[in-house]
Amino acid sequence: METLPNMREHMQPVRSFVESFEEPPNLKLLDSLLTVEATTTEGEDVIYTAHLHPSGLDPAQFHELLRAVAPAGLGTSAKAINEDWELPNRHSATRLLELHSHLGTAWEVFMASRRTFMRVMADNTNLEDWRYKIVRGASQNILIPEHKVDVSKLVTAALADTVEGPHLLEPLVEVGINDPRHLILEGVKVALNQDRNGREQLRGERSILRQFRLLSTSSKEKVLAELPNYVSNDSGTSFLEMARFALFDSFKAEDGNRYYVPKSDIEGSLVEQASQTEVVREGKYEAKVFKLRHIFLRLSRWYTQKLIMMPGSIEQTEPTSTIRPHIRWSKSPRGEREFILEEPVEKSNGQYEDSVLGVLVVAYFTPEVRQKWPNAMSVKGSRIKQPIQEAQVPVLALMPGVQRSLLNSRFITEAEKLAA
Repeated sequence: METLPNMREHMQPVRSFVESFEEPPNLKLLDSLLTVEATTTEGEDVIYTAHLHPSGLDPAQFHELLRAVAPAGLGTSAKAINEDWELPNRHSATRLLELHSHLGTAWEVFMASRRTFMRVMADNTNLEDWRYKIVRGASQNILIPEHKVDVSKLVTAALADTVEGPHLLEPLVEVGINDPRHLILEGVKVALNQDRNGREQLRGERSILRQFRLLSTSSKEKVLAELPNYVSNDSGTSFLEMARFALFDSFKAEDGNRYYVPKSDIEGSLVEQASQTEVVREGKYEAKVFKLRHIFLRLSRWYTQKLIMMPGSIEQTEPTSTIRPHIRWSKSPRGEREFILEEPVEKSNGQYEDSVLGVLVVAYFTPEVRQKWPNAMSVKGSRIKQPIQEAQVPVLALMPGVQRSLLNSRFITEAEKLAA
């Protein structure tokens, strides 16, 4: 296409001319600066090109953008999204491809960008794999952050009708808390009686236990939260400090925070085991892990070794991919607009520019348009409606009617004024 040299360029914050909305914490695209170039062709069409500064999205931000614009976005994992996008590569997907071919140009344009999207999303998948697979099923949730250490385990042990209940309370006796079960029951009794509202007060152990077990989960949590205020020790604080010291072992992790594990759940010293780390690598990431001797039969002290990731130890060893939205459209002398959708471009190793992402970014900036999108869409030849989740939303955004609504949005009209 031949152009005349009358390019005009201006810059302005996006937030100043689009409808404000709450953004995901790691996106903040409303704070971007927008540069708009306008070039007039010999046919008198005006070609607009919009650039965001900064413009590149890392894999996690790309994932978050899809989640934000998808009408039925449910927090689909990066791996699940890539598996959806990979379906056309499979021999068994012939029927699927046949159905989607009825979507016309929208499907064809998406297919041109699909592999680029998959490459970028793969970096996010690697990070998910690191967190959930490399530890081979072990959960970092075994480690309890300091602010989450409470008396719930203590109360559960005290009120448990099991052989191990008294065994779990023995450490409290060892640090000088006499008859801890009675102390806890008295605290629970006071907490429960606060809400009796004129009804007969609870007194006996059986009635206290029965009433506590009948409570909803949220009500139980409320009682547990209030318990330190009612225990008849020197003070609730000293009771908690003694209980935490008696029942938990702890260590300071590489993220600077202290983490706790119930002593009844581990064999040996937590500090010693956490100090014996090794480095494991997965994709573009590496982290330190350690083996924890985790007890699964308390009375027999039988344990299995779990591989635990050291909090704060994940490091990126190679640059991740980034993807930049390519936002370009034309406007005829009659005022008709059309997105210019070009093949994705790899600017440098792992750094991409993509027109379909450009359409999705315009949708992101126009909540007044995307909030009207359907949660599911019918495909010709199929009686099943397809939910529009993160993997499907690029095709929806490329449908002709949707493109028209985006091209007539406030973002586009204000961008044109910016270039005027």
